Amino acid sequence: MFRALPALFLLAGCAPSGIWMLTFPGAESRTSSEDEVASICSTELDENFSDGYSPTASSGGQSEWVQTLYTKSSGSAMFIETKATSGGGAVLVMADAIFPGVQEGGEWVFTWEVADHVEATEEHEDGYRYFYGEDTTSTVTITFKENMFADATGTLGADSEAYIRWEESDEWDPEETEPLLGQQGAIPAATYLVYKDEGDLLPQTNMAEEQDCTDNDCYIQITEICPAQELDFTAKRVEGNEVITYNEWKDNAASSSGGGVDTGF
Repeated sequence: MFRALPALFLLAGCAPSGIWMLTFPGAESRTSSEDEVASICSTELDENFSDGYSPTASSGGQSEWVQTLYTKSSGSAMFIETKATSGGGAVLVMADAIFPGVQEGGEWVFTWEVADHVEATEEHEDGYRYFYGEDTTSTVTITFKENMFADATGTLGADSEAYIRWEESDEWDPEETEPLLGQQGAIPAATYLVYKDEGDLLPQTNMAEEQDCTDNDCYIQITEICPAQELDFTAKRVEGNEVITYNEWKDNAASSSGGGVDTGF
């Protein structure tokens, strides 16, 4: 018993190293249009239109149809490679993506964040201005734990956050901005907002010669936050020449089952 303790401590302290075959279980679900299904992501819409608002299920009426969706997927598998790095860390390679890792408690946590920022503006000498801005962030997290006398286990998950904003002048001279911009603006108000006219819901637009918003500029802002949805997996170490094996197998995700695992890359 006492001779096994050093091996146990070594397993707990060393970074996982080698090629691993990850196996994910299948999934089954059934949803109906009558069910009140909460969205995984939370979405907030902010705008400053005087009469426009975001339609809801109650404002749009109820359908006489009931729709049911049933899905069932088989299990899947993929290959990863892990190696220790200097400073007591580790690195995990999945396909062509690289994830640095640190040890937290009895498991290793590998993460990578991808962030993008985009801005686009258009201005006319007559005074019209249009702005589009987008910030997106996505973080993939993989947990990995080697177990004594059993397969390694872990999770694969990804969360994301998106921030999108449109701005444009509320009023402008359409004769000056034609042909690229006429009576209706470029901000996608009709995609997200409606207004009521004698009981009917109509798409909201930003008209050139009308004051549609509460400020000099109209804007629509969307914030969407999606928490991580984790997939559990088990992992078996693959024996053989690690360099040759991984280069040959890394892109063959679930080739035997016909499915795959979407890692967001």
